[in-house]
Amino acid sequence: MKLQKKTLYICEEIGTITTEPHDVPAHFSTAMKYDVLYQKELPRFRKYPSDFYAHPKGDTPSRIYRGLDRGRLNEYDPPKRSLNSLQRFLYKQYSKQIKTAWLQGHPVPAPELLREERTARLFLNLLEGSEDYELLWTRIYGAEDTVPDGYRFLGFDVTYMPETCGLFSMINDCMFIARWHGCDEHGTLFLDDFAKLNENGLFDKPEDALAYMVKYLHEEWAENGEYGIFEIYAKDGTA
Repeated sequence: MKLQKKTLYICEEIGTITTEPHDVPAHFSTAMKYDVLYQKELPRFRKYPSDFYAHPKGDTPSRIYRGLDRGRLNEYDPPKRSLNSLQRFLYKQYSKQIKTAWLQGHPVPAPELLREERTARLFLNLLEGSEDYELLWTRIYGAEDTVPDGYRFLGFDVTYMPETCGLFSMINDCMFIARWHGCDEHGTLFLDDFAKLNENGLFDKPEDALAYMVKYLHEEWAENGEYGIFEIYAKDGTA
């Protein structure tokens, strides 16, 4: 399959992939810090040990994944108890925007909150447990949105659209923290792809991300859906 810019890859049947344009503006997303997520998931993996890829095993991660599929804060998360009156007013205003967005058919959080770093970070800091999350900036491969100042490229993830409320990354679910479909029976099918992941658990090259996606979607146990190859960025000094 040919790599295409600003494109979604749609798989509704095993191994059958179609494409359609995707032109949603780049925006920020929240993601749980990997060390926090790892400790949260570790007890489950210790009940059912796995030596495959980078599945949780020891007290600390052998590899990390800094893509989008790490859980995120949304409108269901409560505000911090320590908010002052102005912050509580902002939280109520943001909640109203989010509910309006839902009624208009937009996923959460309300898109306008995540277009600029200032509003995205303010939204994040109003919510309980925000210290366990980091702010990411994402754009689909081929988009030309300007990267925000201070943000560096982490790699390419292969995920559902970041603006949907049900994020799923075939990198994370197969080779890091399996929560839905997991990986191949013997944990060997994707070893070549696993070796191409960088220190952030992402691909450096979009061609490698595409090749992995095609291989993955030919497996009977794989998660079918609408995927994109997304560039992931984070601010220097965050993790």
